[in-house]
Amino acid sequence: MMKSRTAAILLAVSAALNFAFIGYWLGQESKPDPAFDPARGYQHWARTLTPERRKAVRPILRSERQAQRTNFRELRKLNRRLRRAIATEPFDAQELHAVLAGLRRGHGEVQALSHDAFVRFVEALSQEERRALVKDLGRFAPVRGPHPRGDRLHQP
Repeated sequence: MMKSRTAAILLAVSAALNFAFIGYWLGQESKPDPAFDPARGYQHWARTLTPERRKAVRPILRSERQAQRTNFRELRKLNRRLRRAIATEPFDAQELHAVLAGLRRGHGEVQALSHDAFVRFVEALSQEERRALVKDLGRFAPVRGPHPRGDRLHQP
């Protein structure tokens, strides 16, 4: 009798802890990311539009990609400079500060262009489409995790 009562108590405590953990996890998952940028991922969301509507907004999406090409080239150059600044002997802290400042400026320019394009995109949507976008905001944002081309930590 005592063993079955102890087992029942342990089972109840285990179930309560599991439910508490699941509730906490679900609560954390439903919180919005404080660093969320609505201009990330809306291009993927555009795929949910009807073919006619996708065709109508395609010039906006294309113009953003074309405008960003130059910025991304510059950011890639700065990233190569960053790697050299970190690996060079003797280490030059001033060079690293300069490269990081350039990266901040470059990322700011990319974000400003993305936000402008996002506004133009939202302007082109109907009220119903804007409501659907609000509902899905963040759902189509790029996924965090490993780099899509594998571990690039040790590559030059």
